[in-house]
Amino acid sequence: MTRICDCIDLQLGRIEIFMPVKMYRKYLGVLFVFVLYRFMPLFIVLPRYAIHLVYLLVACMYLFINRNWIWMLIQKVNCSKCLTYSFVSYFIAVLWGCFVVVFRNEETSYLLQQLGSTVWQSVIVYMFLLVVTKRVLHPQNLLYTFMQLFIISQCINILCSIVFILIPEIKEFWIHIISQTAGQQSGLLQSRFLSRIGLRGFSNFKDTIECSIGIIFCISAFDQSRFLVSIIEILLLILGNFFYGRSGLLFSIGIALFTAFWRLNRNRIAMLIIGSIFVYVIWGCITDFVAENRQFSSSLQWAIQPFTTFLYSWERGYFSLGDSSDTMFRMYFVPEDGLTILIGDGKYTNSDGSYYMHTDVGFMRHMLFYGVIGETLGYLSFGFLLLALEKLAKRMDNPRWRELALMFFLLTFYFEIKGDPFFNFFGIILAVCIGAENQVYKNLIR
Repeated sequence: MTRICDCIDLQLGRIEIFMPVKMYRKYLGVLFVFVLYRFMPLFIVLPRYAIHLVYLLVACMYLFINRNWIWMLIQKVNCSKCLTYSFVSYFIAVLWGCFVVVFRNEETSYLLQQLGSTVWQSVIVYMFLLVVTKRVLHPQNLLYTFMQLFIISQCINILCSIVFILIPEIKEFWIHIISQTAGQQSGLLQSRFLSRIGLRGFSNFKDTIECSIGIIFCISAFDQSRFLVSIIEILLLILGNFFYGRSGLLFSIGIALFTAFWRLNRNRIAMLIIGSIFVYVIWGCITDFVAENRQFSSSLQWAIQPFTTFLYSWERGYFSLGDSSDTMFRMYFVPEDGLTILIGDGKYTNSDGSYYMHTDVGFMRHMLFYGVIGETLGYLSFGFLLLALEKLAKRMDNPRWRELALMFFLLTFYFEIKGDPFFNFFGIILAVCIGAENQVYKNLIR
């Protein structure tokens, strides 16, 4: 006889209406953990470093308790060699970074921030969330459920942003109970960044990337039976890109439109076109609202500047996406010192906190710190993770999952043009690999 808890259809990652209250509580509890750990609001009850440490210690303790299950699953990963090569490349990159720091410079921020805390926090947080999902919900499809929880938690953050924007009193209250750095506080005071507010406070480049990752998950886990829900999720995530970062907006719209016309049948495309017209009407209402409420005008102009500038430049026979993009293209250069190209200068930031050589380009930042040797090792460590994911997707025998590794590669390449975010992806890719292996293993033993 089917257990009562099986009426939660976690094989497809969906919550059914007639689910027992106990299962609702479990699902909402796991969703709360996703929201808490993904956005980590640093409440002012403790110093920033202390409450951050509390988050990570709780996650590490939970992972330690479940270490046997994690180790068992990692051992079953058929492409575990790729994971091994990834971590070996990473540790060699760390050692090379130490060598460069000792012999070229004593500036250690790149080692401590990027190769250190960013990578390991990402791994700890997303492995913790994966294990919580498995241990509490016991889903039939762990990977799908993990992705759905990621998407929903991201949508919750976007909905909170909408509330903060529309009701300034709630925004002010939230800002006063969480800790913000001086730079974040300065950003919140700028009128053009009115929409860049979320659960972690001032929202930045990382937030728009996470919205784009949510789009990728929506595309990979797209289910025709929940077409409307998926479209709503995608539109919300694109709205999040609109709030938090223009570069993510361009990526998400591009990949969503390309996938829609690539996959969907004619009827679905017709529905998509009708939906696009509806979105256009809603957009018109938003712009009218902004026109009547001038406090939103600078934020809107900031968000749509790449589109308006592109149309303006296209009509006049040249290409431009605005001042920010034009400045970024000038940040590509070839260092005059050959030794800098080969082994780097061992510098990541300047004494005033700005980036070394004042470049925002991720490819350049890595090279300037530890040269093409260290940069190659860093990208290899991430590339092996993507290779592991691609091999697992082949075994799952589903073309949609096989696109996942390709889309993550495109995401990484695209955002490295603007910043250096790929260290934040290690934990997500590792969790997706283990979730995929869990599903492959269950399919094999049936």
